Amino acid sequence: WRARHVLDVISLGPDTATGLGVGWAGTVTGLLLLVSALVAVSTALVGPVAFFGLLVAALAERIVDTRRHGVLLPAAALAGIAVLVGGQTLFQHALGNATALGVVIEFVGGLVFLLLLVLGSRK
Repeated sequence: WRARHVLDVISLGPDTATGLGVGWAGTVTGLLLLVSALVAVSTALVGPVAFFGLLVAALAERIVDTRRHGVLLPAAALAGIAVLVGGQTLFQHALGNATALGVVIEFVGGLVFLLLLVLGSRK
């Protein structure tokens, strides 16, 4: 959360970020190490739901219609909570635990990933 303004500057590209005073290589390396550590810890604690972060980030970006990290990070957190709680409630009460929520998240996340790849290649 504290790096949200730096993330906005980094998203402009390496030349622009360097021109605005952000140390590109050090900041990107530090953020990648932080993200990989957080993913490792969450996978160890929760289990391998690989596409959940991608699914929530894409959903939050579509909902708030901005790329500003100050708005996008809380929206992604709320979307993640809503998807997990809503999905688990749906599977427990409406479907009687017919399948695991992780399986559905992996399937839908994989489809969203492929969709984002296809739409990104068209640009």
